[in-house]
Amino acid sequence: MNILQEYQLQECLGNGSYGIVHSGVNVESGKRVAIKMLRETFESMEECLQLREVKALMKLKEHPNIIKLLDMRYENKRLYLIYEYVENNVYQLYTQDKLDEERIKHIILQCANALLHIHHLGYFHRDIKPENILIENECVKLIDFGLSREVKPPFTDYVSTRWYRAPEILLHSTSYDAQIDIFALGCVTCELFLGRPLFVGGSELEQFDRMQQILGTFSNQDWSEGVKLVNQLGLKLTHYPQKLLHAIKASPMALDLIQGMLKWNPKQRFTAKQVTEHLLFKQQQTTPEFAPRKLQDLGQQQQELKKFTNQKQQYQTKK
Repeated sequence: MNILQEYQLQECLGNGSYGIVHSGVNVESGKRVAIKMLRETFESMEECLQLREVKALMKLKEHPNIIKLLDMRYENKRLYLIYEYVENNVYQLYTQDKLDEERIKHIILQCANALLHIHHLGYFHRDIKPENILIENECVKLIDFGLSREVKPPFTDYVSTRWYRAPEILLHSTSYDAQIDIFALGCVTCELFLGRPLFVGGSELEQFDRMQQILGTFSNQDWSEGVKLVNQLGLKLTHYPQKLLHAIKASPMALDLIQGMLKWNPKQRFTAKQVTEHLLFKQQQTTPEFAPRKLQDLGQQQQELKKFTNQKQQYQTKK
């Protein structure tokens, strides 16, 4: 039985440069799944098994916060990856609901636990963003391991969505490590508090400048390797004071976590283990009963989000 006989394809969930994802229903069991068809063609199943996404998911399986790969099908030189189905992502969540700090903590801790598992096994994700964080019944699942790889530099290929790229990526370092995932998670954390992305640049240079405006310009003492990278690119550092904490309404402990994840210097940035062990998550916490959204509280947020949603769509079209 081929895949189109076994599954009834439904709506398109995503259409990227690497593949197309549809939801589907198993015609016998009625179970809903997500089916990703890769754009690339392959000569054999053995060739498919060498793909980064497949190798990573085979090694990282059985973690509650990583999407589960249920099956793989090779038909007519095409590879189909069949995943468990999770309806919503975190981007959809925060555009529909104003998230309080307890709920943000609940999401970020699960993401950090997933990254701890990934990094411990010698991989890093390289494309952490709200759209790649699914959530159902308050359980978070990281998805899209198409850019993931083992920690074996040098790295020279395209990596991550621009708004979540760590500064070492923007400055074209070829020896970055798993700390880029932590920086991206810091960006996501701020986005959940703000209701909009933290760094929005239309190009790498604009992105880097926007980052300086918010984090404050780093010095040679802060990050000597960064200064070298800036000089190699023929750039000049514009001196800005830090204003990161001015706009984020969060507890002092949450702000401390954010600062630790968004350090310029990757060696000074929190590791995944340090994030999971942060005092913010040691406070007594239960899974809250989240109230339905109040539309009257979201008017201003929706206005801002409309602008950023349009920018995201334009960027993804260019990508």
